[in-house]
Amino acid sequence: MSPRTTLGSLALLAALLGGVAAAPPVPLDLVPDGACIAISIRNLDDLKAKSAKLLGDRPNVPRFSELFDQAFKELKLGWKIDEKAAASLICASGKLGGFDKEGAAPFDNFTVGAVIPFGSLDDVAKAWKLNPDDVKKGQAVAVPGKVFDQRFFGLSNLGVKDKHAYLAGSKAAVEAWMAAKTLRQTQPADRLKRLDAADGLVYLGPPLFRYAMNNHNPDWVPDGLTERERQAQKRLNRAIAETQTMLGSFRLDDGLGVDVTVGFDPKGKESQALLKALNAGGRTSNLAGLPVGGPVVAAFASAGGATDDADLARAMTTGLWTGWRNAPLLLESDAPVVRQILGRLYGKVKTTRLALYATAEKAKVGPLAAVAVLEATDSAALLKEVRGMARLTDVKAFEPKGQAGQAEIAQLVKDLGADDYEVREAAGTQLALIGEPALDALARAEKADDAEVRRRAGELKAQIEQVANLRKQELAKGLLKQAFHPQFAFKEKAEERAGAAVHHLGVAFDAQDAPFAVWMKDLFGPDWNRLRIAVVGDKVVILLGSDVGLFDQAIGLARDGKPGLEADAALAAFRKQVGPDRRVEAHVALRLFQQLTTPAKDLPPDFKPSPTLSSVALRTGPTDATVEFWSPPDAVGDIFWFIR
Repeated sequence: MSPRTTLGSLALLAALLGGVAAAPPVPLDLVPDGACIAISIRNLDDLKAKSAKLLGDRPNVPRFSELFDQAFKELKLGWKIDEKAAASLICASGKLGGFDKEGAAPFDNFTVGAVIPFGSLDDVAKAWKLNPDDVKKGQAVAVPGKVFDQRFFGLSNLGVKDKHAYLAGSKAAVEAWMAAKTLRQTQPADRLKRLDAADGLVYLGPPLFRYAMNNHNPDWVPDGLTERERQAQKRLNRAIAETQTMLGSFRLDDGLGVDVTVGFDPKGKESQALLKALNAGGRTSNLAGLPVGGPVVAAFASAGGATDDADLARAMTTGLWTGWRNAPLLLESDAPVVRQILGRLYGKVKTTRLALYATAEKAKVGPLAAVAVLEATDSAALLKEVRGMARLTDVKAFEPKGQAGQAEIAQLVKDLGADDYEVREAAGTQLALIGEPALDALARAEKADDAEVRRRAGELKAQIEQVANLRKQELAKGLLKQAFHPQFAFKEKAEERAGAAVHHLGVAFDAQDAPFAVWMKDLFGPDWNRLRIAVVGDKVVILLGSDVGLFDQAIGLARDGKPGLEADAALAAFRKQVGPDRRVEAHVALRLFQQLTTPAKDLPPDFKPSPTLSSVALRTGPTDATVEFWSPPDAVGDIFWFIR
């Protein structure tokens, strides 16, 4: 190719590139990194149309476009806003807010302003009596007649960039926003496409979290925790304190999708440990192996965690349990042992899958049945441990005050100092289940030569004494008459189903537990008081309820390695919306749930239960965690009922 031809080709290429207009700004381009708070939308006209289509004429349901629509009207700008372009409302502090000092408390010094798209710069200049040439220089200029409340909110200064008016009560803030790095420059490549497709964003930045963490006490823990749980809870508190940002987005295409990403300090020790535990093994959640069966009321799946972080698992379940405090079906005195069992099982299960089904033959098997499929690191060992724990609660199988029982307690206390960590942990859980009959042996062990035995014995003794005191208080209040307080009995190879040996874990109650028993029988049918358990390879299949057809199907799916519910069409939209690297997922048919939890007289006259599932998932990365929500169009209205 000759030099002349080469130069000609380059000139043509330059002309073509020069003639391609730059992409118009979208929400990511209008939010400065480091703002306190920002709300941004991609297209107001589009958002109005999508909201109307998605929500229809439902009363008392807020539209996503209303905030900006109302804000634009209140501003009374005097010039035409381009409602087909992106817009933002911004709150900033420090230098980004136009102040001299960086890091000032955002609620002492902050600036609120807006980035608003315009149709014509000449119209803006004419309406505000400005010289268009002055505005086009890219610097902020004072706006005559728009001077009000410059400290917190105002339109007294204007800057122009990419056909957007940057407005605030501070010239320095306007110029800082136009020059600042935007959120686009802070997001990983795999999220940019998703965020660019969003209809709107909500951003909470470092100044807000720094202020919030001033009142965060990392040493606060709920009452009633063991010492190990207290230390684990403090670790969790410190991880939360390392939060730096929160970025949420929403989209209204063929349903409602919301995702919220929490960004942690990349150098944060505790948050890095938490994310490492959640990411352990690189496993992801799925619903594989669960039956397709009848309508799914709810489904849940989670990837297991690291065995050596069982204490952290117990700390995370503490918040769940304490949220149920004073609930009529649960006893606070049971909480320490339940948390201990959950922590014990945490590292033994690679994936947990659970689904609650509405049955086809309610009169015969009850209206509900639950199936769980646990993928275990060692299914035989898991079953053995469950069998051993059940035996300790069975008064017919284990008599702690007898000679054999006392010998077993003595051996468990000795195992607290075993070389094998698993043996030590198992012994501690079993002694906690035995409870008060183990106190004398633990008191003697507090004087043992082995420091590990002394430490563990002291912690267990304190826990058991605490539980005993709580139990006395609950007895005095009459709580034992209504709460879920069972005893278990394990029957090995009780039957055979679908070619697999099936074990029964029976549940027995004292007479005072009868109200709970009646409620469970009404929901789960005649076999409400026993779990069916089958081991199929590395999977443990469990049925709560009387619909054995679902159980047989689950055994077959586990044996054949078939996807079952994971491949069901009801979840197709969810799988398209949410990334495959999810750690936890939950799905609920809100209308079916409403039907089950609401008296018939309180339901709307035209109420029609629907099996449509709304879904939420948790994804975790090296420095962040993302919660993603998805609801199909016909279930969006039910969300607002559910929230209320």
